[in-house]
Amino acid sequence: MRRTICIIAAVAISGMLFTSCEKIGRPGDVSEPIINLVETLQPTSVDEYLYNSEKVYHFDTWRGPDDMTYLYSREGIQMAAFGGFTGHGDGRCTDFFDTAQKLRTIYANGRWLCHGQQVSRNSF
Repeated sequence: MRRTICIIAAVAISGMLFTSCEKIGRPGDVSEPIINLVETLQPTSVDEYLYNSEKVYHFDTWRGPDDMTYLYSREGIQMAAFGGFTGHGDGRCTDFFDTAQKLRTIYANGRWLCHGQQVSRNSF
């Protein structure tokens, strides 16, 4: 009986290891276009938001003065650029920081966050 319990525990633990974020390398609910953009752009962080009833992704690619950060749809289409020399970006999605709801951080400091960093309010 004791041996059976040990075997069941070992199988359960190994199952958790194979489904962990470290093993997979990314959250399972992030679209391929977003994953490809992360690999291409190598942002500092990527936050998932709810904006106009759609999930969108804010890429912090800021590396210094006058740089931009970018907003992408789930399909990987650039929706807006923020920042730049004037600080106004490209003028699209001007209400984003006033109306979007941050859901979680999915990528930060060179690694995927398996379940994301959950937030309870906007953190602008």
